[in-house]
Amino acid sequence: MNTEVRIGSYLAAIRCAEASDLQEIITKIDTDSNKQVQSFVFTHLNNLKETNWPVKEHLHKFLSNFNIPSTYQSNIFKYSKNIEVSYNTPVLGLGAAVDTGVVYEKDSYLPRLINLGLDMNLLGSFINIGEVGARVEGLDPIIKEVFGPESYLYKTPLRKIVQDSSLFIKQNGGGLFKQLENLIKQEGSFDVNALMQTVSKFLMANNIKLPKTDLYTKLMGQEFAFLSVAGPMQEVNINNVIETITSAVVDALVAAKDLNIDTVRAAHLHLHYSLPTIQGIPLKIKLEGTAVTGIQVLSKFESKANAHDAILKIIPSLNIAIDGHIGYGSVTKHGLKMKNSVYSTNGLAIYATLKNGKDFEVKFELPEKMELINVKSEVYLMTGNKMMDEVKLSTNAINDPRITEQHCSNLVEHITGLHVCYDVNIPNVISSKSLPLGLPVIFKVYLQKSDSNMKGYRIQATLKNKVDKKVLKMVAGTYGSAASAEASAKFTYTKEGNTYLTAADIKSAWLASNVEATFVHTTELVSLKLKADYKLNSGSPVAVACKFDIKNEEVANVKQYQISGFAGFTNSLTETHKLLDVKLRLMLNGGYTNAKLLAKAETLLLPITIGVELDVPTKSPWFMVVQKAELKVAVRKAIAFEGLILRKGAGQYLNSVKIHYYGSNIIEIEVSHDITGKLFENFSFITETKVMLGSQEIGTSFTVKHENSVIETIWELKNAGANIFIVNLKHIMEAKLYSTTIEVGLPTLPKTLKFNNVIEVVGFLNYKLITVVHLDNTALVHIEGPVSCQYGNAMMKYNIDLKIAGAFDGTIKFMHAALFSLEKTQLTIDMRHANTPLLFVDILADRTNVAEITAKAVIHLPIVLKAEYAAAINSGLIHTSMNTFVLPTTSLARRFKGYIDWNLKEQKVKVDFNWDAEKDNNKKLSFTTGYMVDTSMRKILVQGDLTLSTLAYGYKLETLLASPFEWFIGTSGIEFAVTAPSNKMFITKALCTVEHAESLVVIKPLLAFNTLNENKYEISGSLAAKKLPALWDFDISSQLTIAVPEMKKISVANKFLHEDKDGSCTITFKTGITGLYEPIALEISHEATVKGYTTMVKIENGARVSIVSSKIALITGLRAFDITIDAILPFTSVKSLAIRAAKTADGTATIIFSKNQLDLVKLHYIMASLYTHTISFECPSRTIELFASLNGNEMIVKVFPEKNLSTKMLETIVRVSKKTGSANIECFITAPSLANEIRIAAELALADPAKENLMSVNVQFPFAEFKKLLNVVVVELKKIHGDLVKDGLLPNITVLLKKLELLIRELPKYVNTLQIQILEIFTKYLTIVKNWTMKMWMLYEADVIAFLKNVQVELMRYWTILKIEVPIIFNEFMATLRKTELWKMLHGLFNKIINHFPAMFNILVDFYNKVVLTAVAEVKNVVHKIMTLPTFNFEAVWNILKTEVPAVVANLRTQLLNTELVTVVVIKVKEFAAHFPTVHKAVVDFWTHVIVPAYTDLVNMLKKFMKIQFTNVSVMITVFVEEILTVFNNFMTRLMNCEVVQMIITKCPTAYKAVVDFWTHVIVPAYADVVTMLKKLTKIQFTNVSERITVFVEEILTVFNNFMTHLMNCEVVQMIITNVKKIIKANPIIETLYATVLEVFNKTLVAFRDDLVMFYKRFMNFPMIKKLVDYILQILHSKDIRMAPLTWKSFTTVVHVFVTDVLGMTYTIAGNHFSTVVALPCSVSTLTNIWTSATTYLSAVVADVVNTWITVTETFPVAVATFKKHVFVMTEFIVEQIPITVKAIKSQVPKLINDLLPIINNFIEFLMNTEVFRFLMVKIEEVIIMYPAEFNAVKEFVENFIQFTFVTYNKMMEIPVIKKIVDYIWQLINRKDLHSSMVSSMSSVSSSVSSYTSSISSNVPLFVKLHTSSALSSWLASLAQ
Repeated sequence: MNTEVRIGSYLAAIRCAEASDLQEIITKIDTDSNKQVQSFVFTHLNNLKETNWPVKEHLHKFLSNFNIPSTYQSNIFKYSKNIEVSYNTPVLGLGAAVDTGVVYEKDSYLPRLINLGLDMNLLGSFINIGEVGARVEGLDPIIKEVFGPESYLYKTPLRKIVQDSSLFIKQNGGGLFKQLENLIKQEGSFDVNALMQTVSKFLMANNIKLPKTDLYTKLMGQEFAFLSVAGPMQEVNINNVIETITSAVVDALVAAKDLNIDTVRAAHLHLHYSLPTIQGIPLKIKLEGTAVTGIQVLSKFESKANAHDAILKIIPSLNIAIDGHIGYGSVTKHGLKMKNSVYSTNGLAIYATLKNGKDFEVKFELPEKMELINVKSEVYLMTGNKMMDEVKLSTNAINDPRITEQHCSNLVEHITGLHVCYDVNIPNVISSKSLPLGLPVIFKVYLQKSDSNMKGYRIQATLKNKVDKKVLKMVAGTYGSAASAEASAKFTYTKEGNTYLTAADIKSAWLASNVEATFVHTTELVSLKLKADYKLNSGSPVAVACKFDIKNEEVANVKQYQISGFAGFTNSLTETHKLLDVKLRLMLNGGYTNAKLLAKAETLLLPITIGVELDVPTKSPWFMVVQKAELKVAVRKAIAFEGLILRKGAGQYLNSVKIHYYGSNIIEIEVSHDITGKLFENFSFITETKVMLGSQEIGTSFTVKHENSVIETIWELKNAGANIFIVNLKHIMEAKLYSTTIEVGLPTLPKTLKFNNVIEVVGFLNYKLITVVHLDNTALVHIEGPVSCQYGNAMMKYNIDLKIAGAFDGTIKFMHAALFSLEKTQLTIDMRHANTPLLFVDILADRTNVAEITAKAVIHLPIVLKAEYAAAINSGLIHTSMNTFVLPTTSLARRFKGYIDWNLKEQKVKVDFNWDAEKDNNKKLSFTTGYMVDTSMRKILVQGDLTLSTLAYGYKLETLLASPFEWFIGTSGIEFAVTAPSNKMFITKALCTVEHAESLVVIKPLLAFNTLNENKYEISGSLAAKKLPALWDFDISSQLTIAVPEMKKISVANKFLHEDKDGSCTITFKTGITGLYEPIALEISHEATVKGYTTMVKIENGARVSIVSSKIALITGLRAFDITIDAILPFTSVKSLAIRAAKTADGTATIIFSKNQLDLVKLHYIMASLYTHTISFECPSRTIELFASLNGNEMIVKVFPEKNLSTKMLETIVRVSKKTGSANIECFITAPSLANEIRIAAELALADPAKENLMSVNVQFPFAEFKKLLNVVVVELKKIHGDLVKDGLLPNITVLLKKLELLIRELPKYVNTLQIQILEIFTKYLTIVKNWTMKMWMLYEADVIAFLKNVQVELMRYWTILKIEVPIIFNEFMATLRKTELWKMLHGLFNKIINHFPAMFNILVDFYNKVVLTAVAEVKNVVHKIMTLPTFNFEAVWNILKTEVPAVVANLRTQLLNTELVTVVVIKVKEFAAHFPTVHKAVVDFWTHVIVPAYTDLVNMLKKFMKIQFTNVSVMITVFVEEILTVFNNFMTRLMNCEVVQMIITKCPTAYKAVVDFWTHVIVPAYADVVTMLKKLTKIQFTNVSERITVFVEEILTVFNNFMTHLMNCEVVQMIITNVKKIIKANPIIETLYATVLEVFNKTLVAFRDDLVMFYKRFMNFPMIKKLVDYILQILHSKDIRMAPLTWKSFTTVVHVFVTDVLGMTYTIAGNHFSTVVALPCSVSTLTNIWTSATTYLSAVVADVVNTWITVTETFPVAVATFKKHVFVMTEFIVEQIPITVKAIKSQVPKLINDLLPIINNFIEFLMNTEVFRFLMVKIEEVIIMYPAEFNAVKEFVENFIQFTFVTYNKMMEIPVIKKIVDYIWQLINRKDLHSSMVSSMSSVSSSVSSYTSSISSNVPLFVKLHTSSALSSWLASLAQ
């Protein structure tokens, strides 16, 4: 029968089944042959057995007594299945159930039917919400026909499939697409029904059969929609869905009617224990408890025509009472009684109203007080008095400190209107001494309304459901209170023609948001626009919008599409907000369609442009034949990428990639493909690749050919067209024979490397392998042997038996076998050379015993190792053992043996290890440990013993971890203890305690050590971080304590506080150290208020305190301020210093210097106007005032030397006037000491009208009166100096000299005192150090002595072992070696050599006996004498060497001359001399005149060394320096005179000339410098190290500088430089780089140097300046500058010299009159123009500066206030957005990373595996290897140049003046007629100055009225005339 029918029948019948029916179903289905029905029924019954859905409760009860078989098929991908998930809460009357069925047809792998249903429980009413399902029939034959073994795809070649597909699409695809396109244009929108009907008609018209598919939807038990390929789909309307669901919910609520629940549950506890005591009276313990929990639900539902009302009240309850009794007596009348109670009271009322099916309102009413939990515990004292059994304990009688706190948090008040409160009254467990007695313990948590009038919460919802407009409005908030805070949300949907508008408007007390989405769909435009407005309560509104437009246009054969994207922080988007612009253009061009795509993304981070062009056939699928594809990408103007795919013809393709950087070609890749033949038949595939890296060309060629079962591959690598690497691979496939040949050739090498591999198929999984490697015709390696494999259902094994031969003797056999089965696994390796074993490995794992797994491994490596390893694993024990024998055949053989037992049940580990089990069992290490892991307490304990030989140690390790789910609050740490053999303990522990309060986190770390001598070292600390009420406020404090036995406890405390309170911001940092000789403390604080800014730095050292503070008060911004800096010092004479700077609004500035709170100096500056200034200096003794004013052509200066004492004044008036042809300057001086007014007048006129650069100056100067005035001024200055000294402002020189004299007298006494103190300190601390040293020595003396003795004994023992064992090992090794094949081969070869050359062998034996053995004996004798010295010292060794070494050398010389080898050598030399007399003569000459004398000199030098005492180091160094110079000089002289050198000179004159030049100009001077340096060093005493170092450094620098100078001037170096220049010139890149650097140097640095020189020369062309400079240089260069007392005569002499010699002026003096002629640097007319221009522009500049300053001072306070306002707004905004941003980052960044990482990894892996990448890497490495120096030099220069350029530019741009100049230059460069404008401006400068001055004269300040055109121009014009 059909599977679907049977399952449907079962589901219909099971609803009414009884127990007997279920038993019968299980019995019959268990034996049913239809596995699909069986799987579905059993899964459905299992779900019924486990469900808690009330509707299925009766079936659940029946099935609880039945056993349902579990052997059915449960694979959901192959067998039918039922899935049910349900959850129900009977108390609340709420629940949901999901039921899903998957049905397969028999022998089908595709599901026939899938459905999903949803049921809900709404207050006891069970509603079937809906069901969706899909059914497919007839899909299996289609799948089988398409993909089966007899299918079209399986039998048809791929090329034919592609052709048929292309033909089908051409015939049918165009018609279908045309119909769909017309349908969309007609409808104007996407109508699903119309599209489906169009597709169905097309399929029926073309006789295309599809599988029968049915889709259905049910709502509330009624079929709502049904879709089948055989008929049209039913219409689905959203309005119908909403109405159906709403009506169903209302019906369910009405059907429920009144629902009242009142249920209570109770639990009881009763425990009673009686314990015997030694008094005979039992101790009674009783514990009684009762817990009552319940819930009361009251509901009422009323339904009318258009209104529905519902009331629901929920009142939960909890009460727990526990009483405990501890005492004596039959009824426990004496003792303690405990009463504990826990209860909770709260509730909730819900009112719901629905009107007209659209207006819905829900109210949540809260009680007045809601106690979440209330806990109370009391303790009573019971007595035997029947009248008063219980006595409350009195608080006065006991010490019961309490912790009491009552607090309400407003954390959720602004959201819920509720306070979360708690009340705590508990004892202080740390300081309490009366626990458990005391007052009651109270803990209470409750909710309290912030407004007592508030009743609860209200939610209103209104729904308007129309065809074109839908509105849903929801309002939520509190009700009943006066200020009800509400939040509303309004959602609208509107359709107007082709425009769809969706909006959401959200408003609350802290947020207002409006989001709109507009969608427009027409035939020419598709547009989507999103905009949003957000505004926080305390922030500024934020607007965001984005828009996407899609436009299409069709003209003739061209179709154009444009996609635009806009985004910005505004609701009005314009073209400036465009971020994306994509244009697509399709044009029909003959048989091809041209497609162009241009995309631009204008983003801030990466603006990018992408262009794509395609040419595809119009009538063929584009994916089959692409004629042309082109891609262009540009990132700004920096990087450009071009890609091209071009089909040149049949089987011919061209690909290219280009990358440009700022227009320069970086890389260019071109790939061409040529394909011929048929795929999977005979074909040829050729690929040519060419890569251009700059100007370098690299290429490769890849060829693949397939012909008659032969595949040949050729790969060629080319450089500039020439082959550099060739690989040829050929693979031949024949019946049961596969052969592969690989040839690798390098054109630069003459030989070819060949690899031949042949695999012959002998039988099934049985092969014969032959591999040969040849180098030309020489076989390097030959491998041959069988490889076989066998496998079955539960077994697999394979065997490899290979023979390896080649360019070596003998044959190596390699055998490897493996067996894998369910019970056994075994691996064997056997490797031998002939009959000699090389390696043997046998590994076996046995699983025959189900309860245990055993393993064993045997490894044998001859001579080196024999090892056995075993292991056994079962459920409770893991046992491993090892037995290893190292160097078994030698005397150093050692056996390592041991085992490990890990008992999993008892949690114990035992280890036993013996490192010399063969000889000494005491060399043993035993280890026993137990461990415990307590996950509930997060605790780990490890404890055990360690035995090393006879020493036993105990240890204990304990760790504790606080709960991570509670943020590690509590104590975490580790403790480690070791018990030594002496039973002393070493303990170390590290703990960290974390405490947390509402706004406080405290971390307390601890590190402690207890040593074996019971000393305790401890480091502890704490870190507390407290969050203060304000936003950014915090309080962080820390403390570190160090306690050691040797010193006092040291504590370091730190505190960092930031507090913003009452409009002031305070930052404080404090640190202090106690426990030192004196405590040290540092405090730094900053405070900012509206009135000013204050800083303070405080340092405390014991009782000494130093404070530096400053205060800045801005009264009216920069117009009026007050700045004070105070310093409190710990000195007796100077206790405080202060500086105060103040400015008032009227323009008065004051600076005050104070000492010890007394004002020392006051400086006042008053600017009454721009041209009136007053400066006063005030000290205790006098006040000095200076007044200056400017009025018209007159300037007045007044000086009051003692204004506070008298009206004495010195007044100076300077007046400028003009006459015809001249100008007069007058100066009037009046003073109280002058009888008459001093008048100084000067007249300026042209000396010669024909010469404008000569000016005559006539001066009237009263010398006598001026001299008197100077004397009076000097006297007054002396008085001022005396007053300043008296006030302490200037030092008294006399007093200072006296103090210095006294200091010199007392200096010896101070030195003696210092000496005495040093001796006292040394004596005091010497005793302490000595005692501590002796104490340490006494503690560890025995250990140190034992250690030294043990070391000495062990060293001697090891030396004895080495002396004995090394020869034995060597002999055994040689004996073993003699048995090997290699030794036999070498021995035979040696015997053959002896037989062929017996005379030579005898000579070598004679040399060995006479020389080698003698030398060994002599050396052993010398070493023995050194080793037997009583005490080892270098002097004794030196004496032995001086005595023994000459004797040894002499003896060896005698023995050497007596050997046959020397005789043969002499004979051969004579024969050589007879055959080559000229060469013999040259050699004899070189030996006689060079080698022998040099040897004699060295011997003599060594003899002199032997005569010097070893301790006299300075004499040895001096002799060495002198002798080595002498030996070198003699050697070089003899070398140059020998015949060999003279012959070389004759044969190679050019080389000789270069060597001589190098020798003469480099070596000889350097040698002379070195000799000079050594002589200077030898003259210095050896003990004077500092002088030697100084001289050595100076001399080595001199030698180096001279050497480099000589080196650069020699011909060899010049030749090298010339060749380097040629190399640079030959390489274009280096030459260009060199030329660029040279050009930069010449055009920048050299030009700058020339400009400086030119400027200096022009500047020195002025005679007066040149003379002045020469005069100053003469003074500086004079060696004797005498500072004689200044007199009037000396002053006049200096003036005379300066005027005549320096300035070159001549003058005449007559009485009080003198005249002179001055040579001006330019004409008077030029000076007139310059002065007029300068003063004119200066006036405007000064006016602008003043106005700008006034504007700044006025706007500065406003700007500060505005900035502060915006700062607060932005701070609040940032604080609110930070959680949102962090949440988004936490959620999105991992997703982004998880998405990007696989993509990046795959891309990198793909890129690195490409041939192009490998080829590029090889070529780049070759280029670097070919030119390493040039590459490194270019790389370093480019990096340094770029870095230097950027650093220089950035530093220059930081200077405002330079930045303005650069900007101005750029402005000039961008102007057009720059040159013509400059010429016209210079030609009309005089008229421009005059007109410009007259135009601004009304705005010029009073200070520059003198310089207007009416005053100054006429006066200068008269002078010019």
